[in-house]
Amino acid sequence: MKDYKEGFTLIEVLIAMVILGVGFSILIQGFMEVNDGLETNKNYTYVSSWAESKLKEIALGIDLNNHGTFQSQSLNYRWSTEEKIITQKLKKLILRVQWQEDDKSKSYSLSRYILEED
Repeated sequence: MKDYKEGFTLIEVLIAMVILGVGFSILIQGFMEVNDGLETNKNYTYVSSWAESKLKEIALGIDLNNHGTFQSQSLNYRWSTEEKIITQKLKKLILRVQWQEDDKSKSYSLSRYILEED
């Protein structure tokens, strides 16, 4: 007479559930980190586009301010410009943007050389 066990024991089921739980928690943590990275990249993309536009406005004389603030996606951004004279006709314009994200200070800077015409 053969003695067959049918199904799984309670211990085997519990071990399988623990292994699945650990695996799912690792996957969820990975997805959360990827999502945070995507959010940060989205903010940097927004700021870089905004900074490029603002720097063009300043270089063309459309905007005469050299600092300010703006808000987007529930984040507050501070910006400022700095002008460095290279030669009599050449200057370097630097735009810096700073903001707080997830209790961390983030910044972005962009610079362009501007040739003054006679």
